[in-house]
Amino acid sequence: MHLTLKFLGEVPEARLPDLQRALQRAATATAPFGLEIGGVGAFPNFRRARVYWVGAELSDPLLQLHTSVEQAFRAVGFATEARPFHPHLTLGRVKPPVSRSMADLLAAAAERVSYRATVPVDTVELMRSFTGSNGARYEPLARCDLGD
Repeated sequence: MHLTLKFLGEVPEARLPDLQRALQRAATATAPFGLEIGGVGAFPNFRRARVYWVGAELSDPLLQLHTSVEQAFRAVGFATEARPFHPHLTLGRVKPPVSRSMADLLAAAAERVSYRATVPVDTVELMRSFTGSNGARYEPLARCDLGD
């Protein structure tokens, strides 16, 4: 599982050194912190679900990290995301359609989930994703410790 701070899309491999330096600048600007996670949901909603997720609290440290990432990547030519940041951990993707009865069952079950946890966040990674018939596969390209 991962929490996406910024999606870059297709990027030429020659840009990797710029991306690594940008990620390092963003990581340095934020101290390690605990991330509060809990609750279950779906994007855009359970009836038209494409993604099921566990929520993540938009705390000051997480917001600082996200802002630092946006600024660092803007400095190397990537546009700032226009949509609001909705932190979440993706549980899985759905190939529609999900039947209305199944969507209603999932939504009702999600309301009963009382899971809460705090997970340590002390690194960020630059990831490459590959999508295929078996779902997404991720490859770490760079890892930076927070606060270094």
